[in-house]
Amino acid sequence: QEYATVRWTLNHARLLYMISKYAVPAKSIEDDESWIRQVPLLVMIYEGIVMGILDLDYAPQSVLVSQQGTSKRCFMNVSQEGKSAIDDLREKELLQGLKLSSEDFQPVTCYQITAQGLEFLEAVPLKLKEDVDSVLHGPKPFQDKLLNVTMRREMEEDSEAQHFFLTAEGGYERMSTITEIEDVSYVSSPYLPLHVRKSEKPISSNAHRAGEAATGESNIKDDLSEAIHLAHVSLLIGEWIPFGP
Repeated sequence: QEYATVRWTLNHARLLYMISKYAVPAKSIEDDESWIRQVPLLVMIYEGIVMGILDLDYAPQSVLVSQQGTSKRCFMNVSQEGKSAIDDLREKELLQGLKLSSEDFQPVTCYQITAQGLEFLEAVPLKLKEDVDSVLHGPKPFQDKLLNVTMRREMEEDSEAQHFFLTAEGGYERMSTITEIEDVSYVSSPYLPLHVRKSEKPISSNAHRAGEAATGESNIKDDLSEAIHLAHVSLLIGEWIPFGP
């Protein structure tokens, strides 16, 4: 098979096994098949990261979530590395995808392991599967119950918030922290290029307060790896307005 010529990482194997617990093809026309939607899968990937089972990074991203005919956006800690690994598995036909439409006509992506994917998992060590099972199952006495992801919209103060819950048969329930966006301390100053300013009067600077960033607390749950470190960065955000003076 084509997938046998690829050097797969442990994260690929863990993700494939994770999906196989929720989405499997039917073995005959009389059997039922199952699929897992992308949003619940992103929640389980995040849970695997914060538990130290998946060695991936994540970052806040605005995600459109559909429920009961209404789609609303919320910020979630999404792993782009996890999504890329899923694409790798699909490319080698270890996973297959299905495009659906929500009640309000928003596209929904679902995933399912293929027969080749099930064959691949036969060679995966038992210890790796047990590590993933610790993410997918509840604590005692729910260790044999598979967790499912549900979403609820609840009023908080004057706004509606969307939260994801992990539930298991028998009454277990806990709220996921995937919608809790992590804070990073920083100090910034206003900046405009000279050619869009009416005068050369210096813009105010907060450089003297940069040391305050080091005193801030971090609530990042994952062990991050820095790919690049920048200092004295100028960031310009612009918008093109094709009309008006």
